[in-house]
Amino acid sequence: VFVDTHAVAEAALRAGRTGNAFFQNVLPLTLFIERPNVSLSPLFQADDLSTRLLETYPRFYDVPDPTAFDITRENDEWVVRVVPGETGKTLDTAIFLEQLTTSIDTLSPIHSPFEIPVRTVSPSVTENEAQGAVPEVLTLLKNAPLTIRFDREQGPDQSWTLTDDDLANVIVPTPSGARVSEEALAGWIAPIADQVNVAPRNARMEIDGGRVRGFVSPRDGLRVNIDATIDSIVLAITDPLIEEAELVVDVDEPDVGSSMCSAWVSLIFRGARPTASKTSKTARVFWMAS
Repeated sequence: VFVDTHAVAEAALRAGRTGNAFFQNVLPLTLFIERPNVSLSPLFQADDLSTRLLETYPRFYDVPDPTAFDITRENDEWVVRVVPGETGKTLDTAIFLEQLTTSIDTLSPIHSPFEIPVRTVSPSVTENEAQGAVPEVLTLLKNAPLTIRFDREQGPDQSWTLTDDDLANVIVPTPSGARVSEEALAGWIAPIADQVNVAPRNARMEIDGGRVRGFVSPRDGLRVNIDATIDSIVLAITDPLIEEAELVVDVDEPDVGSSMCSAWVSLIFRGARPTASKTSKTARVFWMAS
């Protein structure tokens, strides 16, 4: 709970003021006699307070277990069963916040404890909704296996296969059907990203005794774009005409390229002192580190 002191100060300075010069001259006397009221307008952070209440009384807060699919293969055929979700519970903080707001607005003391009711929280997807999505699940499974391809500009291309078993593990129900869980699919992509990701390498000259002994060329870094790859896979899974998905990879350029490294070494041997620019600072830090 806090008070907007800036707003209170402005209200106090405006109290009793008018555009009449005479009344302005007698304003101190007027304020002393009339003593106008100034509202403090106390405020509180409702979201933060609700979170703290749930943290203080964790036994009254249980997240509902979501409705899910149990997808198995029996006699080479997919069988989709619905696992009903479990209701949870939480404190109904809205009633408490309403009572607290009234108490703060009127600046009235709280003499009795607030009673905060506990209400049940149902899963976001009902069993009937999930059951109605079973045909859509079977349709999605027909689009697997799916090839995810990475076309390298340098080096051999790479590809991975999202099997129907992999796909079965990432399909979840929604109130209007079935979808691929982005969170679960990101977990499937993570090991692939570990294989592809590589940090950029700065250009570097190895100097010993004032002589250049070697040069390490710069190299671009590679970083799998998880979100864009998920979009590519989901599009391919939901469109039977698309046979492959793309592993989307972003290129990270090094901070120090060949030209910057050569220019810095040239300045060093000429005895010149570079200007204090952002580029020269980057090169100087890199030079000292090498």
